[in-house]
Amino acid sequence: MSRMTNQTYPIGSSRGVCARTGRELAPGERIVAILLETDGDGFERIDIAEEAWDDAATPAGTFAYWRATVPEPRKKQGPVLEKGDLLELFESLEEADQPAQIALRFVISLLLMRKRALQYEGREERDGQTITRYRRARSEPDEPLVEVVDPGLDAATFETMAAELEALTAEAEGPDA
Repeated sequence: MSRMTNQTYPIGSSRGVCARTGRELAPGERIVAILLETDGDGFERIDIAEEAWDDAATPAGTFAYWRATVPEPRKKQGPVLEKGDLLELFESLEEADQPAQIALRFVISLLLMRKRALQYEGREERDGQTITRYRRARSEPDEPLVEVVDPGLDAATFETMAAELEALTAEAEGPDA
């Protein structure tokens, strides 16, 4: 796999409308947020109401998706991605084979380790790649470890991706953020 260079991955914001039904999404409603790869240098975000979501009909060009809740208006907004949402996004990228997806999964794994959702278990070289192994929080000792490929991000790319994810997962009040 080639090393990634200094790239940014702009992500659009929610439009507040279900992409399948065209209906306005209500505060507190559960949705599936989807990042679609664009022809340009970024992603388009679309939201689908949970009741209109069908795993078998994932839109073409889907890069990643996660479940979320439409925020209440004019309230102090917590993180866009709660720890559970971040875990779901991480899990959805388990079979990733595209360099940008592998890089995103790698950066998310470090954030999850910082949030104590993953515990570092070690690194190894395998088939010319560096593999980092983690144990899920509260997992049984005999459960298999999670393996994450280190994509060899340069420092600038890593910092950019980490800062963008940090903004999405800014600590909210309470222990489960």
